[in-house]
Amino acid sequence: LQVIDFGVPGRAIVGSVRELRKRTAKTVKEMMTPNPVSVNPEMSILETLNAMREHKLRHLPVVDKKNKLVGLICLREIVGLYRLSISEKIKST
Repeated sequence: LQVIDFGVPGRAIVGSVRELRKRTAKTVKEMMTPNPVSVNPEMSILETLNAMREHKLRHLPVVDKKNKLVGLICLREIVGLYRLSISEKIKST
């Protein structure tokens, strides 16, 4: 493994040659992740969070039973939902 600096202050990404190839990619095909980890619309938020944690991801594609992309879910959306829920509970007490 090598450390690749992507120019973000305070952050260096430890990766492999694959990350370097992604950085120099000319097409989406060269950069994309083939067969990405995904979730389905029926999964719970907890299951989704577990998948994100297990695979160290912040974004996941949401696919239907035919494996067709129906959306994306990101950690920021989930955290925002919980912040709103907690805030509403505090206001109602």
